[in-house]
Amino acid sequence: MRISSVLAVAVAGSVALVGVEIRPSSAVMPAAKYRYCKNLLKDWPNGVAKNKTAANRAVREGFYRPASSAKARKVYRDHHNNLDRDDDGTACEQTA
Repeated sequence: MRISSVLAVAVAGSVALVGVEIRPSSAVMPAAKYRYCKNLLKDWPNGVAKNKTAANRAVREGFYRPASSAKARKVYRDHHNNLDRDDDGTACEQTA
């Protein structure tokens, strides 16, 4: 008798959860994926840099200062393979 009562509780519990929808928290937004500079420049108008040294170098070379905040550095790390074609530490830099 015990097994049948446990089984009945398990079946009742699973029936009760059929209508429940589990969604991820809206506070956690997925990271943006930038395949092209055109897409990255919508969010980062002057591009992104690997670090402040790379941002300073870009300014010396005649570009606008790319973002080098912690968030910008993460964007650079995630997308530099396809967006930093000259491998100078800045992705999608814009001419001043």
